[in-house]
Amino acid sequence: MLQMIPKNIKNKTSFANLLNQLMLINFIEISLQHNGLKDKKCEEKWTIKEYRKISLEKTPSNFLKSNDYHVGSHIFNVKIYPNGEEKKEGNLGVYIVRNKNPRILLKYDISFSLIPPDGSKAKKVSELCHIDFEKSKKNSWGAGKFAVSTNVLNDFLNDKGELEISFSIHIKDEKFVTL
Repeated sequence: MLQMIPKNIKNKTSFANLLNQLMLINFIEISLQHNGLKDKKCEEKWTIKEYRKISLEKTPSNFLKSNDYHVGSHIFNVKIYPNGEEKKEGNLGVYIVRNKNPRILLKYDISFSLIPPDGSKAKKVSELCHIDFEKSKKNSWGAGKFAVSTNVLNDFLNDKGELEISFSIHIKDEKFVTL
């Protein structure tokens, strides 16, 4: 590759590195266009065993994190604060977190729900967020006051003391950016 560098360029190593970066950027852009990564969707349920016990042990600002979920080439997980975050104590906080790739911005929708078990008089609690390219620079979206913690304990646990959170991630578009 160094043979391609014009003779009047003094720093041939820097030029070669820049050229390699440009080739990589071009390859990634072509891959994004041809790999069908747009319009990918993931719908999952996360069952948290022994939620009552866990929530009583967790203090505000302590959280639980789900396994990773793959949507196209992107990795997400769900993070919950059973007893809230700082200044939001007493509320279940639910967030969907994207493992950040600063070179790829996404346009996507996320939703999550608490579904009451059979026999409960509680109504389903849901949240929907639309994230555009600019907002996707942040890697976490959700609701810090999704549900009152005591209501979750009283109305949303099944007979085994488990909490079930359903969620979906729908990537509508992605955009590669140069740094």
